Amino acid sequence: MGNLFRKKGEIQKAINIHQSLLARPEISQREMRMVQLELASDFMSAGLLDRAGRLLLNMATTSQKSEFHSKVLTLLVDLYEFEQSWDKAIQIGNELIKEAPTKKEIKRLAHFHCEMAEEFRKKEQWKLVFQHFKQALDVDSSCIRASIGAADVLNVQGRYRDAIKELKHAAEQDPEFISIVIPKLKACYQKIWGSGGYIKFLQEQYQKEPSAALIMALVHHYMETDK
Repeated sequence: MGNLFRKKGEIQKAINIHQSLLARPEISQREMRMVQLELASDFMSAGLLDRAGRLLLNMATTSQKSEFHSKVLTLLVDLYEFEQSWDKAIQIGNELIKEAPTKKEIKRLAHFHCEMAEEFRKKEQWKLVFQHFKQALDVDSSCIRASIGAADVLNVQGRYRDAIKELKHAAEQDPEFISIVIPKLKACYQKIWGSGGYIKFLQEQYQKEPSAALIMALVHHYMETDK
């Protein structure tokens, strides 16, 4: 009944019901875990994030071998994601994918590493930026945001050949991002080899996956070279 009140927006009623259930002396250990999970969800819905966090952290410690542990970790990750506490989200996320390595949680953990990388980018701490983008790729090799981010760091560091490798990898990961990859790749090629490698990439990519972005890039390149 408590969760029905929560869904209707009557959060305080839900909290009162779940707290009264926990106070019953005859409640079983399993029932107590279930009610605690509902209460944590009540707290989160009410914006009482500190109380939700304390309850969930206590449950994470005391329910490690229970059937509810992965649900506890999931709620903790939800909480830290909402707070944008990326370091904590990464810590709990790593625990969660050991127990429940779902595609959703793997992609979410990679996202947290990318967010952490962006925090370090603001401070120009490039070593840590690159480290978190690479950790994102270790978690989810299809994370194109991490590939492009890693290439950006390599470009800043003057490692243009390595940046080109990352950008080519990004193009293979998801051709839909080719419009983002093209100008970055062009800039890197111009720093070391000129336009030869760049035009070869465009032509090869067009053979694999034709797109308007590639056509425009090819046209623009030929217009530049004909001047």
